[in-house]
Amino acid sequence: MSRRFSDTGFTGRKPSNLFSDGRQAKCLLVCKQSVSIGVVSMTLADFISDRDRRKSLAEAVDASPDYLWQVATGWNGRKPSPKLALRISKATHGLVTVQSMRPDVFGPAANDS
Repeated sequence: MSRRFSDTGFTGRKPSNLFSDGRQAKCLLVCKQSVSIGVVSMTLADFISDRDRRKSLAEAVDASPDYLWQVATGWNGRKPSPKLALRISKATHGLVTVQSMRPDVFGPAANDS
């Protein structure tokens, strides 16, 4: 999927809203800031390296910040469930891809082939 970016943020297809209660508002702001500086994708570990971003994403996907760290780093072999991987990808508007989190389920990322 090709994406176009500008200095003001995402200019491609507008993603659908994942949550009706607005929990992803903070996460969306972070995504728009990342897109505006030209970031196309990143790992979950990179995305949650900032404590505030980790907390915002955790609220958006209904998981604890500590659990996100565990699945991002593979602590004790932990991986996000396919459903959680999808929620993370949607909440980050594709900055963190399902393929980067679960290549065993969703196939390798496009740049990994």
